Amino acid sequence: MASRDRLPTKITDQTVKVSEVSAPIQISKLDNGHVDFNSNGVIQVSKIFRDQLVKQFGNRNIVKYPNNPILSEGGYGAYGYEHPSVIKVDDTYYMFVASFPTTVSEKRSISYATSSDGENWQLHDNGNPILVKGAVGEWDDQEVCDPFVVYNLTPNQYWIYYVGRNTANILGFGLATSSSISGPWIKHPANPILTGGGVGAWDEAPISPTVIKGLTQYYMYYGGYALAPIQIRIGVATSPDGIVWTKYGSNPILSTAGSLLIGEKDYKYLGQKAVLYLNGWITMLYEGLGCGNFSIDIAWSKNFYNFARGDAPILTMGGFSCFQSGASDKSWDSRLIGQPFLFLDSDGTCKLYYFSETFGTPIRRIGMAYVNLEMLSPNQSQVRNSLEWRIWKDATIVPVGSNSFDIPCTNFRKKTIYLLSDQNGTLTIYVDPDKSGTYRAFLSGIIITANTMYSTMTEYGMAYMRLNFVPSAQATVNAYVVTEQ
Repeated sequence: MASRDRLPTKITDQTVKVSEVSAPIQISKLDNGHVDFNSNGVIQVSKIFRDQLVKQFGNRNIVKYPNNPILSEGGYGAYGYEHPSVIKVDDTYYMFVASFPTTVSEKRSISYATSSDGENWQLHDNGNPILVKGAVGEWDDQEVCDPFVVYNLTPNQYWIYYVGRNTANILGFGLATSSSISGPWIKHPANPILTGGGVGAWDEAPISPTVIKGLTQYYMYYGGYALAPIQIRIGVATSPDGIVWTKYGSNPILSTAGSLLIGEKDYKYLGQKAVLYLNGWITMLYEGLGCGNFSIDIAWSKNFYNFARGDAPILTMGGFSCFQSGASDKSWDSRLIGQPFLFLDSDGTCKLYYFSETFGTPIRRIGMAYVNLEMLSPNQSQVRNSLEWRIWKDATIVPVGSNSFDIPCTNFRKKTIYLLSDQNGTLTIYVDPDKSGTYRAFLSGIIITANTMYSTMTEYGMAYMRLNFVPSAQATVNAYVVTEQ
């Protein structure tokens, strides 16, 4: 079980770490004594946003840029660009994208655009790719796509993580490096650095890598595409060096159905994400599809592995449901919205870049929204009403019992526990009142009746909660904790 003791000291409220070259916050410096992608710079963010952006766009948490889309079809990408990844070097912004020279998805390459303000973009070299598919017979000889760019301070290099596909339609993750943000880019000899789980696996086709740095290792969050039936979920892998990766044994960490709190909002498709470390939380934005609508949704974790999902999308597509018959809405983002990428700028503003399509066209375009960083905190009462923590999902628990992970409860008044087991058993609820790491039994010996939903709510103040369930025989168990303001 992942331990919260491995997390660094909480970053002071209203502050976040900013990278050596104002790179995106996705690669975060998580402790003051470890040198990785970022410098020791700390800036104030929320007040700057309120003072500068709210005056311009009104008192809202997220506002789509009025001149969207910011990058459209043209040049090499005759059918558009998608999957933005942004980094700032000196005074220039660089957006790395997957480019579409045809309508066929499996023919993508990686290009980039530049900007002086993060809003107005110009294609580099008319969109011609800076990273292309491999030679015939290589692991990526069909296409390369889904770029994620970072600056790695230790070897003084820029790194692009990307997806490669071969002519047998097998996908994996690659790494390309360069001493300059403008290239040339050299593919790593260890490629592919991570591959899918094989036919029938939840990650048969891995997509959309995102990497952050913890105290002792790297974490790669990625989408897993199951082909039969089609479903996308999110998993994580770890690495000591950013090159050699090991998949987490309990993947996927975010699945698509069975939610007590948010129903089937993202029941079918869940992937393409942005991850950052902010104010003591691992915050994930991800693309979801439910009930015919794409949206960008949010989840949080304290330990890199166990995430609670928010109770509402943070950004939705324009116009109508993508399955609505006979609709004629032509807003630029009326068909799809997804592939979020968060960029914390040096002036304290937070930009959310994302891709979209217009209903009735195959063109991919990229847009931007301004985000109030306060909305990215899970315990802001004006932003978030409740979180749902999935404790066990169809988990097999033997009679010796099982402990849950530590469930964050600070600043949440109501805590409701739900548990369903196909065997009788006993439940004990432990609490850590003051973040000391010392747990004591709060409610013990609770009798659980097989195939009967148990629930209880408490308003007792605590920093963390932990559940222990002991079944009378090997049991299949589902459990949730909902924390509310």
